[in-house]
Amino acid sequence: MSQKNEFDLIRKYFAPLAEAEGAFGLQDDAALYSPTHGYDLVLTTDTIIEGVHYLPDTPPEKIAAKLFGVNVSDLTAKGATPKVCLLNFAPHQNVTEGWIAAFADQVGVALKTYNISLLGGDTVAAPDKAMFGLTLIGEVATGCMVQRAGAKSGEDVFVTGTIGHGYIGLEDAKAGRSSLCRDLFEHPQPPLAFALAAAPYISSAVDVSDGLAADLGHICKASGCGMALNISAIPFADEDPMYLMAQLNGGDDYQLAFTAASENYDALMQVAVDHGIQLVKIGHVVDGKELILLDSDGAALKQPFSDLSENGFSGFSHFGSKK
Repeated sequence: MSQKNEFDLIRKYFAPLAEAEGAFGLQDDAALYSPTHGYDLVLTTDTIIEGVHYLPDTPPEKIAAKLFGVNVSDLTAKGATPKVCLLNFAPHQNVTEGWIAAFADQVGVALKTYNISLLGGDTVAAPDKAMFGLTLIGEVATGCMVQRAGAKSGEDVFVTGTIGHGYIGLEDAKAGRSSLCRDLFEHPQPPLAFALAAAPYISSAVDVSDGLAADLGHICKASGCGMALNISAIPFADEDPMYLMAQLNGGDDYQLAFTAASENYDALMQVAVDHGIQLVKIGHVVDGKELILLDSDGAALKQPFSDLSENGFSGFSHFGSKK
């Protein structure tokens, strides 16, 4: 894209999406946002890269959908309401205007779906692999953000939706197969409305992006605790025993995993019913620093927390090592 084309494309496809007063029609070098009184700002950013987070032949609308889904998932785990965003757009140098139009159309859909205002961003032509970044800013009542730290021994462990559809969806996409799992892999559906309603009952939370075991391990590390998970209770997308460990580690599920006191069980289940969300109790928080998998008889299968990667629970890492 030439410099002239860059600004022409911004005016044609992205400026119409930036309706907030603080966006200044995308004609300024910076944007303005005034947070709601009595609320904290919650900030997150994610970048998705061709060949790493999506396949090279993925249609532009699915790339845009995933970009927003993975970022909204981060705020979902914080119990924060998305408000405004900055978009970094770096397609291939030879991208067609039709491709950009399709991407921008889906950005508009996502903005309306989540009631987010586009305030600005950056547009460049990628010399190699295309990449797209989103900085998302949300709000939560002051002092009420849900963190990874906060889990206490004896509390219940929950997960929404299904686990493993990201792994299976990627395999289906590679093979050119259509499936519900592929749809969820390409267009994540984080349970935002449920999370906002459930936040008062939750002690700690994480979005399932790196793999359920690894992400719950993040809670354990931050909270200084361990967990015992019942493998038969985990709602796997495919219950074939051959694929359970791959689904546990695969990531890209963008569901919500969290802990809560046992007295909040009924209230949480009612919130799930009210929002049409599948919610399953999959274990409990324990003393110590190990994440333990239990079989249907209650016997330990794995104790991965002390060295997640060595025991097969590494989860996803961009640098090939455990987090």
